[in-house]
Amino acid sequence: MNNDYGTKLKANGLTTKQDVYFYEIPLVEFFKLNNNSFTFMVSEWHQNEELVLSFDFSNRELKKIHSIMATQQRVYIKDSFYPNKFIINQAIYLDIKARLGKEEQDSSGDKFIPFIIEEIS
Repeated sequence: MNNDYGTKLKANGLTTKQDVYFYEIPLVEFFKLNNNSFTFMVSEWHQNEELVLSFDFSNRELKKIHSIMATQQRVYIKDSFYPNKFIINQAIYLDIKARLGKEEQDSSGDKFIPFIIEEIS
């Protein structure tokens, strides 16, 4: 059973052209995918089911995250074991406007659809 929220929303008719809003999403760690792409994941309970959400963002949104972190006196460190992983010393909570991305497959073969962040506040 796939517990990916993006996949479930697409199955229920959501398209990549529609905006989705998320409120108070905790960010405690994120990963650098390449020079302009980052990602983080959270899990949420919805109707007695735990769903996984993946959020992808660019340097533009990273600058906004840096701004939010600065106002809340947060810092992040690079994980010594995973060089592309960054850990924030205390969670920040984000309001996010996003849209569905393209279907992807993780290393274990499970399909998922990340949310592409358009705005953070």
